Amino acid sequence: MTATPETVNTADDTPQTPEQLLIQLAQLHIRTIVPPSPKQPAAFGWQCIAGCQAAGFARALSALMEVAPDKAAEITDWFQGPFEEGPDPEEHTDWIERTVAKNVDVLDAWITEARESAVKSAEATEAHEKERQDNTASAADTLPEWLYQRFGRRQPDAPAWSELSDEDRSYWEHEAAAVRRAVGRGGFKPKGDA
Repeated sequence: MTATPETVNTADDTPQTPEQLLIQLAQLHIRTIVPPSPKQPAAFGWQCIAGCQAAGFARALSALMEVAPDKAAEITDWFQGPFEEGPDPEEHTDWIERTVAKNVDVLDAWITEARESAVKSAEATEAHEKERQDNTASAADTLPEWLYQRFGRRQPDAPAWSELSDEDRSYWEHEAAAVRRAVGRGGFKPKGDA
């Protein structure tokens, strides 16, 4: 996500109420669906997941508030965590093992699967970034060659780009830089301007 919603309970030491947590979850969900969205695919995916989970948690908390307000307060207290920075990951992992997985081997399998998924995601992100950088670099590097092919290779016996000397390539790279500067400022300088 690109921004964190404001928390409802800020300055005092009173525990957050279920109603305040419900507002915080609603704000989080709204933030995940309001543009602009992240351009990076992994960040966009995590933002979508966070929005769905905030919406689901908000609905579950709202329903719990109607039938068991004390349990809703207990869940809210747990969600705040021991330092009011969110649930304690270690404590929650222990709870998952006891209550959901019900077996340390099942939990270990989930951890292994999650690690493999994280590695694949990191590799895909790196490949995406490398491809983007390669595309940017190759697009930027073709201008000197294009200028040479268009304006410098007037003679039928002129050498191919790959056969040019470093000095000749440097000239066309300089010309390409001048074209980029001109495009950046909206056109070439009028004659007489130095």
